[in-house]
Amino acid sequence: MSFEEFVRDISMPALARDESEDGGSGRSSRHGLYANHLQNWFERFDRNQIIVLSYDELCTNPEKLQGRIQSFLGVAVPGHIRRINSNNSLQKVEILSNEPRQQLESFMKPHNERLYELLEANPGPSMEQRPFPKFTM
Repeated sequence: MSFEEFVRDISMPALARDESEDGGSGRSSRHGLYANHLQNWFERFDRNQIIVLSYDELCTNPEKLQGRIQSFLGVAVPGHIRRINSNNSLQKVEILSNEPRQQLESFMKPHNERLYELLEANPGPSMEQRPFPKFTM
């Protein structure tokens, strides 16, 4: 199954189903709906106990991200954070073609906007990025 087929036949139908009605079959597809998860955490813990980090910053400036983590924890983190994606599968998709990109962007846009609004309305610790960087595909 190609990645395009997976997005079309598996991910998009799973994302479109109501979570309470699908018996968990779309669970892995919903991991990217960050606002849903963070809202639950924000209701249970003081917001200053949670730092939200950007994977893009890990890729572009791992030293700065490590500094954020050290500041948040109040301790030095030895070594360096590696900025590689360790998934070396032959099926790993390096470049997303237009069709699945458009499908995923269209679906994710309102969820990502909800995330940005949630983070703006619930500011976290001072070392967290503000405003949180927008996702790009």
